[in-house]
Amino acid sequence: MGPQYIVDITVNNRLYNIILFTDIKREFVSLAHTHSGHEFHYIQDGEASILIGNGSHLMHGGNCYLATKGNYHKTTGVSAKISRITLLINPLYDVDDDTPDLSDITPAFTEFAAEGRIKMLLDIFAEYLCNTPYENLSNDYIRSFLTLIYIELIEKLSPCIGDIPSHTGVQLLNPKLSDEARKDKIFSYFVNNLSTATLDELAEILYLSKRQVARFLSEKMNDSFSSILQKHRIEHAKALIVSGAHTLDEIAYLSGYNSYKGFYNAFLRNEGVNPQTFKDSLQP
Repeated sequence: MGPQYIVDITVNNRLYNIILFTDIKREFVSLAHTHSGHEFHYIQDGEASILIGNGSHLMHGGNCYLATKGNYHKTTGVSAKISRITLLINPLYDVDDDTPDLSDITPAFTEFAAEGRIKMLLDIFAEYLCNTPYENLSNDYIRSFLTLIYIELIEKLSPCIGDIPSHTGVQLLNPKLSDEARKDKIFSYFVNNLSTATLDELAEILYLSKRQVARFLSEKMNDSFSSILQKHRIEHAKALIVSGAHTLDEIAYLSGYNSYKGFYNAFLRNEGVNPQTFKDSLQP
């Protein structure tokens, strides 16, 4: 299936080993197999089929697919050319851990449309993989994208792993979260709420008061709410600029800014150069 790129990521204080098949426009075919991890496909363009159990499923461009562990399956191409991202996701934790896993709450084969933030992340990542020689792939860049993508998958497919929505009326006790678990929740919250993040909402997610959140950010992360949000926005903007898929005006909006001027000033303040200069510096 093409060259493999292997990284470990931590999400929700749990370790995952992810194998990325980087040659994403190569012939799409496999023999029947099973594995201890989950096989994820994003079909950007083209069509393929997957035979799993007694059923055959057509995989269309623009959709995402997940075959969970322990299920024999094989894939074949339908279109002459297929652009895709294929990941083998291997959870690395004690088998006695009773936290729900994707395979516990999803069927053998799951299909859903790529839309919203997950589509944006997958499209940017696919373009990066298509346009970057294998030997020049950035380990940090790949790890950051895989972390963001997997967070999106967990929230899409495994809502019971995340926070219980406040509108359910369930009375929640104040759980004893470790510092690392809180940091993971903070990271996930900021990357998914670049435009709408508030201290009130973050406090609710962490089961803390606003004052406690501010103190935690200061003492454990040496930073403030506004500064962390700004850094996440700028890092997201930089990834979009590197992708080359959007104009600077679009990037400002996608990174959570209401105006290009606000984006320009924040980028300059954080990076020491303006967005256009940063973009020009990427040219060979």
